[in-house]
Amino acid sequence: MLKKSTEIQLLAFLTAVVVAFLSYLNVVSPGVEGGMDSYNHYLIAKNSWQNPTLLLDYWGKPIYNILASPFAQFGLNGLFILNVLCLVGCAVLSYKIAKILNLKHNYLAYILTLLSPIFLDNTISGLTEPLCAILVLLCIFLLVQENYSAGALIAGFLPFARSEGFVVLGVVIVFILWKAPKIKNLISLAVGPLIFNIIGWIITRQPFWIITENPYINFELSGNNICGSGGLFHYVWAGHYTFGLLTNVLLVIAGVILLLKVVKNGFKQNANLALIFAVFAAYFAAHSFIWWQGMMGSCGYIRVMVVIAPLGAIIANFAISELYIKVW
Repeated sequence: MLKKSTEIQLLAFLTAVVVAFLSYLNVVSPGVEGGMDSYNHYLIAKNSWQNPTLLLDYWGKPIYNILASPFAQFGLNGLFILNVLCLVGCAVLSYKIAKILNLKHNYLAYILTLLSPIFLDNTISGLTEPLCAILVLLCIFLLVQENYSAGALIAGFLPFARSEGFVVLGVVIVFILWKAPKIKNLISLAVGPLIFNIIGWIITRQPFWIITENPYINFELSGNNICGSGGLFHYVWAGHYTFGLLTNVLLVIAGVILLLKVVKNGFKQNANLALIFAVFAAYFAAHSFIWWQGMMGSCGYIRVMVVIAPLGAIIANFAISELYIKVW
């Protein structure tokens, strides 16, 4: 076993190497990942200081527009810095969550997050996924610490970081109702949607701004489908270059182990792990389904898996921890 000080030094060194390499790639890269989506998000965030109504732009994502706008004033390099901060922040939170869960070799959660193929691929971009990833992880970090009110508050803002935040919010609502159904926690869940809907109502005069101005709902209602559809297992087949082959194998092993634990001990003794699995699975399943059905303007982009890549790292760490316990 590594000493704690040595472990931290090695993780810091690895982080410095990864950040230096990404910085080099950012300098020599002729463009950014995400194509026009990246440039659109960048322009919305950058120009929001001159036109504050852009902060509420639903396609750009209000939370992203607000938090990315200071970085965007320094150009696309500013958004690269934001994404690097999100990557390292996700690695730190993954490590902390793994420690709370008492996982063996919890530094692996840090490493697997930091070296996540899909996260690294999309760091040089103006995409919303890295920021959403750290917000999802912060929400779960607070919940596993039993800070339910703060976790619920963050969850309520997730749909305005990315529309799939509604999926994560749904899982968190079920978790809160099961674990801590107190009035203050339920109110916390509603704060984000209420704030943004009220502001949207004032600006656009649409009383149900969350629904009527959602571009993906409007796209679905229009009946247009410019991207077509694909196989139900599209994201499964893409797993080896999204989460990585090793992580994929460990995800399957972890799922089997958790199922056996739940059957033996029930959900309550495995509540935090069940939450992480549920968020990961619900998000993955939602994207698989809408691409299969050609819904909500889905184009089957694998980059959307950046949001749950850190959760995959924690789940993989859980599998390693359980296998280590069984072997030793």
